[in-house]
Amino acid sequence: MAHPKVFLPACGLIFLASQSAVGQQRFGGGALVGVNASQLDGDQAAGYNKYSLCAGVRGIVYLENKKNISIDLLYSGQGSRSTDNDPVLPFTVKLDYLEIPVLFNYGDWEKKDRNNRAYYKLQFSGGISYSRLFNAAADPSFLINHAPLTLWQKNSFSAVLGATYFVNAHFTVGVKWTSAFTRLFNQNDYNNDPVLRNYNSIRGYFWSLQAGYLF
Repeated sequence: MAHPKVFLPACGLIFLASQSAVGQQRFGGGALVGVNASQLDGDQAAGYNKYSLCAGVRGIVYLENKKNISIDLLYSGQGSRSTDNDPVLPFTVKLDYLEIPVLFNYGDWEKKDRNNRAYYKLQFSGGISYSRLFNAAADPSFLINHAPLTLWQKNSFSAVLGATYFVNAHFTVGVKWTSAFTRLFNQNDYNNDPVLRNYNSIRGYFWSLQAGYLF
């Protein structure tokens, strides 16, 4: 289970955003489901070859025209998988995260639904994401050449960019790119260790394709 402190920054950001919407008090929410295509920088394999589920819920604070802030609470599967073209023994790394992206969103191309409700067909997003690693597994062939998973960092912070197409006021399809600031394993922390200093630093990044229902 994720540490309770994970939720404190999320609650604070929602509170601050809601103050910008005083007089409007417009809130929304929804559900998301999709797939992550991920890889690890430093694992000696190339390509976004590890496919995993991402799913969860979204809260939205609507600000002034065209703008809103969203915060998601997601299960986010990540990791890496080698292919026959990589110069390493075959391996798969499976990482399970609780992910909380906080995004500023800007909409364009206004439309109205049959109930005369206005919405925007396109939405562009940018922000940050906090992730908490709660499970990690890897093949023995990976662990021969890389630091033990017990040394990997549990907390991760990332930059996020995305774009979403609204099929209508409720159904959406979006793509998102997430790149970690922090490393799962930082070789520089072990310069004085005769063994660990020989391992590569590891950093994760991934693409997400998500479908959503907003209400």
